Amino acid sequence: MPVVSVIIPVHNSADTLRRTFESAASQTLRDIEIILAENLSSDGSSLLCDELAASDERAKALHLDKAGLSHARNCAIMESSSPFVAFLDSDDFIEPDMLEKMYGGGILRYNADVAVCNFDRIYPDGKTEEPYASSDKAVFMSSAEMTFRLLKEEVCSSACTGLYRKSLFGKDGTLFPEDRYFEDRATTWRLVAGASSGCVWIPESLYHYVQRSGSISHTMDFVKYYHHALADLERLEFVNASHSFDASQSKILVSGIASSLLWAFENMIAKSCGPDGGDYPEVMQVRQRILKNLARRSLTRPTHKKKLWQIRYLWPFYCRRVVTASSRASGK
Repeated sequence: MPVVSVIIPVHNSADTLRRTFESAASQTLRDIEIILAENLSSDGSSLLCDELAASDERAKALHLDKAGLSHARNCAIMESSSPFVAFLDSDDFIEPDMLEKMYGGGILRYNADVAVCNFDRIYPDGKTEEPYASSDKAVFMSSAEMTFRLLKEEVCSSACTGLYRKSLFGKDGTLFPEDRYFEDRATTWRLVAGASSGCVWIPESLYHYVQRSGSISHTMDFVKYYHHALADLERLEFVNASHSFDASQSKILVSGIASSLLWAFENMIAKSCGPDGGDYPEVMQVRQRILKNLARRSLTRPTHKKKLWQIRYLWPFYCRRVVTASSRASGK
């Protein structure tokens, strides 16, 4: 029986899929299952999935009738036969010993529920970037400590840099939210928070993100900013309700989440084309949740306190200021 299922969502990625698949198939941890979750491709990816699945007895292809990264992942999780699952995007690749280090050197060594590694970014010109400090020493943490570090952005929150006990999915309804962008930002902290046996951080760049101009973060629009704001609001609501953090930790987390949330919210306003944010009901929905979940006393930055006061008491002025600043920045 395989110990890890590697889930690869596939949609129109025929040009990159073979390298991605081979990086999974060549893992030094041999007891794995590879699931190619293809959905509605039109570039030959469907046939390629069948070809690759036939080339390795550990692999199988799913052909789904609905597009979407989260849908593909969720369906593959349900189809997986291993106690642990990992995720690999169809244009990225992983180090040959990634799963051995995360499963053997992390999960088994510490009897943990989750292992998380670092990643690097690979740009079209061949340059690489490592956002996190590296070390060759694994670090065991409680669920609360890892959740704190993840929400503080000290540990990567991408699903692709994690190895998760399968039973964490479905616990308290935790799956990847469908029909939403930034699904990892909305999900991985929930898995870590539910890891009662603890987590392991492997501070090595074992996952390689291949940067593309058409990726989600490079093509932001109103909907993507909205989904980013939703993920931040869910994080904020969790911190406000949680008893896992002391007062100092909570204040640190609220301040960091507020910074990200206000960034996304102001970009929503700038994209909404309305001087008072009234063209889109999503703007007002996010405003209401901000006012409900953010208090000035919980913020550490004076600029955040000022913005929150304006959102509450000077809403039309705040919207006009955001739209004007955005127009100036874009040269309009």
